[in-house]
Amino acid sequence: MRVLVINGSPKGESSNSMKLTRAFLEGAGWANADIVTVVKSNIKPCIGCFACWNKTPGKCVINDDMMGILERITAADIIIWCFPLYYFSVPGGLKNLIDRQLPLSLPFMTGQEGGGHPARCDHARQRHIVLSTCGFYTAEGNYAAVDAMFGRCYGEFERIYCGQGELFGITELKKRVEEYLETVRQAGAEYLRGGIPAATRAALNTTLYPKDVFERMADASWGIESPEPGAKTDETLAFTRQMAALYNKANYDKDRVFEIRYTDIGKAYQIALAKDGSSLRTDHFTAPGTVIETPYTLWAAIAAGEIEGSAALAEGKYRVTGDFTLMLKWDDLFGAGKAEAPAAPSSFAKRAKYIGGANIAAAAMGAAFLISGANHWFIAGLELMMALFWGVTVFLKVPLTCYFSAAGYGGEKMLKNPIFTRTNRILTACWAGEYLLMAIGLIACKSYAVPIWIVMIASNIPAPLLGIFTAWFQKWYPARMAKGGRK
Repeated sequence: MRVLVINGSPKGESSNSMKLTRAFLEGAGWANADIVTVVKSNIKPCIGCFACWNKTPGKCVINDDMMGILERITAADIIIWCFPLYYFSVPGGLKNLIDRQLPLSLPFMTGQEGGGHPARCDHARQRHIVLSTCGFYTAEGNYAAVDAMFGRCYGEFERIYCGQGELFGITELKKRVEEYLETVRQAGAEYLRGGIPAATRAALNTTLYPKDVFERMADASWGIESPEPGAKTDETLAFTRQMAALYNKANYDKDRVFEIRYTDIGKAYQIALAKDGSSLRTDHFTAPGTVIETPYTLWAAIAAGEIEGSAALAEGKYRVTGDFTLMLKWDDLFGAGKAEAPAAPSSFAKRAKYIGGANIAAAAMGAAFLISGANHWFIAGLELMMALFWGVTVFLKVPLTCYFSAAGYGGEKMLKNPIFTRTNRILTACWAGEYLLMAIGLIACKSYAVPIWIVMIASNIPAPLLGIFTAWFQKWYPARMAKGGRK
């Protein structure tokens, strides 16, 4: 199968529309597709002489790259038209190429409704796919001229139109963009198997960000305060304004004001988060609930995904004071703003369920044996086994308490957060120590013939106290580290 890509973007290979196309090609397995890059080709405009119809049939009198391109078009089984939307149609260079296809038609009229010309060669086997990005928040309602032109020229064709295409080039948003491109890869694979199903098509038509979020980011991206000449704004202000625009008000939990201080350039801004949206302050500051002190270069690198934010915080590269819950909810407050489908239980979640069940069973078994007056040595041995079980995981990649606390802090992704794992490593050691002390206490009680009711009370006091300590420590220790406390 011969696949030809006609890349009509003036930006060539680096274009956003080509990123869309590359994903589709990967999904379909068309790694060796032939690519015509219009901007690198010498394609002059059609002069309307019609010599290719009457004087030199099938051959254009203009001596440029178009003759070779026509041969590649004729040989192709599948033609992918790739371009950004320009003034609700195709870019000028691509329109020249489309116009110069006249030698592929015969001059005679077909008699069809509205008029037409028969093909010089049989192109019935060919299939056409149009892949395009546009700079509006949605593709809907913006491709009428494109649909009319390609439909008139080629009949039925497959299409993927992506609004918010300019976001493809913003490294800070690459996570959400990659989610969309993965859907495009899926569409490529499904097209090859017979067609793109409705569910995938619906996902392709989903906007990357909500309309208000996208338009605020788009406005901020130009780096100007107004259309007036000389109104260019500061780079850090434009960057911070885009960050504020990413606020997902659907995850609002309370009014917040946080201040970000760029320590390497001596500038500070405040972002206020409210139920109805966010606002950026450059002066008239109020008392912030959270203060982030960071070099601008570091924060930009974190936003671009070049540096992992929690790891940089754990290493003391920036500091956070005040309400630390902002950082724990950061991904929710400044996420993609799209509803996620419920995920299938991961192996991590399943292990957490089994471990929780095993601990409950062990506790129940110990209580039952105590009440029944069973051998204290057996129960002490059970507690020692639990102490060993918990203690060993202190030295593993995932300390045991991670399985219990991750659900409250964003799930399995928290395992990549060194502050989270360090906090839980300490807590796991505490719980291992609690089981060890219970075992020692049981042995001591047996040795001194302490009554069973005293043993029951004594063995059940440490756990709830340690539970209270755990709830406090999970908040206090990360906040202390974020302030630059002792590591």
